[in-house]
Amino acid sequence: MKKRIFVCILLIACMLLTFGCGSGNEIASGGNESSGSSNVESSSAGSNGNFEWGEKEEFTELLEYKDDGVSLKLPANHDGNLFKDMGVNCMVTVDRYGADVVAYHEYDDEAPVQLKTVNGRTYEYQEIINYWGMPDWCIYVIRIAFTESRNQMEWSYYRILYTVYKEGYDSSQVEKFMETLEFAWY
Repeated sequence: MKKRIFVCILLIACMLLTFGCGSGNEIASGGNESSGSSNVESSSAGSNGNFEWGEKEEFTELLEYKDDGVSLKLPANHDGNLFKDMGVNCMVTVDRYGADVVAYHEYDDEAPVQLKTVNGRTYEYQEIINYWGMPDWCIYVIRIAFTESRNQMEWSYYRILYTVYKEGYDSSQVEKFMETLEFAWY
């Protein structure tokens, strides 16, 4: 009996997803002038080679992750951790770990790890272009570990992902972003 109910729920969920995804595509391609529609158009224009890069944004708006002791700056057009730079969608995520765990090293095998020194701090840095074979998914991985304290309970490992949804992004913008990183606890 439980199996039948589960199968029915699964079928209903699949049908809802199928019909829901189809109607969303009709709205986006139906000439709607909303911001979501323009994002779809700019992405498809890029795949045809007609994409024109926009202006480079300045990182001026403070965003604080108080629970993790990190502050950073994003462009004024940001919405939480999402923003547009050079005419493409970007996202920044910050993760802090209390130990050198697997999740901290998730992207180690994806691209060579470089060392970059910015504002007197040395970061591990990776440029992952065409992540999972998708040309419009690029991830810049920024890692730094603070393990100077003799007390291991005070150690912190930070991983910041700067994701860009377009191939060919100027990585100097990532370095400008890195200049805004502040670690209140260190």
